[in-house]
Amino acid sequence: MRRAIKVYVLVTQFIFNMILGGILGAMLGKYQDPDGTSEALYSGIGLILGLFVSMLLLYQFFRNERLTKVDNEENGQSD
Repeated sequence: MRRAIKVYVLVTQFIFNMILGGILGAMLGKYQDPDGTSEALYSGIGLILGLFVSMLLLYQFFRNERLTKVDNEENGQSD
C-alpha cells in the first residue's frame, strides 16, 4: 500500500509539472507576442522544461530512497 501511494504521488507530480509547464509557456508566449505564433513555441518549451524538472525530481526521489534503503540495511532495520 505504501509503495502504491508513492507511485501515485510521483505520477501525479509528473503530470502536473508537464501541464503547468505548458500552461506557463502558453501564457508567456501570449504575453510576448499576442498576434504571432510564439504561443505554441513557448508551450513546447514549457513542456520540455516541465519534463526536465520532473525527471530531476524523480531522480532525487529514487536516489534518496536507495540511500535510505542502504542505511536501513546497515542498521538492521526493515521497511
